[in-house]
Amino acid sequence: MKIEHGHITAERTKIIKSTELIFKKLKESVNNGSPIDFFQAIKFEKIGCDPLDTTEQWNLIEQINQAFTYLASLKASEILFEEHESLKTIKLNLGTTDGYDLIGTDSMGNDIVVAEVFATVNHRNNAKLRSDIEKVMTSDIEKRYVFFAAENVEASNPYVGYKPKFDISRLEKVIALDHKKLWI
Repeated sequence: MKIEHGHITAERTKIIKSTELIFKKLKESVNNGSPIDFFQAIKFEKIGCDPLDTTEQWNLIEQINQAFTYLASLKASEILFEEHESLKTIKLNLGTTDGYDLIGTDSMGNDIVVAEVFATVNHRNNAKLRSDIEKVMTSDIEKRYVFFAAENVEASNPYVGYKPKFDISRLEKVIALDHKKLWI
């Protein structure tokens, strides 16, 4: 999906609406059946949907995971548009799409910004921060970022204990997003 600065709010609204739809379904489900039936439905059934397309049914856990990653990607895009005036569009490789998560292009069609984005309970889970830093450092694009949304991040140094394989001085920024403000 490609996005321009002025279209971020519309995409964010789609995600919010998908959560509202599923929330209503869940409220109805809670009153029907046993607690284990409810948990089974959450874990195994397609009671959720694609955060950007409510007609595509998904597992609820996947919807939750992807909704927050999509919101983090949109927040990251907002920041990139603000920091790089020459950006015209950002390609968002959402979900399981190959490539960098965000690739920013100027009006001449040149890729000028690349970023990886994730949302997680703990930014140290599965060495995700480390692997995303390492991935973005393999890019030939000069401006490289990693954005993530998580709780309890040390604001001054989100990658404490990270032993880089690359000269991370070539990394533009690692930005911790406020996980409670992704939809604002």
